Amino acid sequence: MTHFLPRLIAGATRTLSTDLGCTGCVALAVFLASCSTIPPARDEGGLVEGLPRYSLVFIIHGDGDYLYHDTLGNARTADKEVLSKAQAIAERNPDTEVFIFHEIERGHVLFLFPRHDGRAYYYRNGRLLAQKSYWRDQGESRFEPEVRLYEQFTGVQSRPPLRLFFYFGHELPEFNGAGYDASYAKRRVTIHDLAAGVRGIASASGKIDLLVLATCFGGTPSTIGALAP
Repeated sequence: MTHFLPRLIAGATRTLSTDLGCTGCVALAVFLASCSTIPPARDEGGLVEGLPRYSLVFIIHGDGDYLYHDTLGNARTADKEVLSKAQAIAERNPDTEVFIFHEIERGHVLFLFPRHDGRAYYYRNGRLLAQKSYWRDQGESRFEPEVRLYEQFTGVQSRPPLRLFFYFGHELPEFNGAGYDASYAKRRVTIHDLAAGVRGIASASGKIDLLVLATCFGGTPSTIGALAP
């Protein structure tokens, strides 16, 4: 855990920093008291079955402008690179369960049929156990679809003792938030919506042990105040 967590945060945050054009994206670690094809696990023979030690939840926002060019001039998409890193972590850590929610821009198949704008993946003990495409506008609150899928994937299983939550994307506004999602120009998204989503994921246990924002301006007093409870 001590090896792959800093590597993920550092690598993915650098990617988002280039994309967002900020002087530097803030990776804030706040310790709190209270269908598609995926590569198989690399070493299934060494998987350890049983209750994982860690539970990781990734929400990766890709419904916006995340295109950038690296130093060689190659076009890259930040959210897809973060997705790849998160999947690699899920496959290489047999004592971990990982939930990945990739929020993408809504599109159409053959210009006619609406395409799902969310993709969810559930890994446990290094194996991909479930994946599902979903709609991101099927809930009363902004992150309710992700919370519902999280509950569906977990079922009645016991939660690991350590729970970590990661959000990668543009700055989450403290108020207004119109246009945050490119596919939903009229929908308002703020840090309080994310806080409600985290609360739904924390559910009965009431706490997340580590919460990371890989966004611009993720360390303001208002943002910390919204997430701390």
